[in-house]
Amino acid sequence: MFKKNNNVVDVDATGSFIDSLTYWQAINLWATLLVAKNKSKSLKQARNEAEVKYSDIDKLKYELNEALNSPIYSQS
Repeated sequence: MFKKNNNVVDVDATGSFIDSLTYWQAINLWATLLVAKNKSKSLKQARNEAEVKYSDIDKLKYELNEALNSPIYSQS
């Protein structure tokens, strides 16, 4: 299921994944990424922002790659 020994997620793989999503799946993914980056943002705000940003699908691909390849830091 998961590739072993890969330190970075393949950009083509995430692009293919995003390209396979329906409009609403992409919006929900983007909203989830936005809330994960800014915990003070409500899901409703994030969905509205995701709908506005949807025309820039390359930005969504970038955001997903960043989320998958960046270390997670806990905010205290």
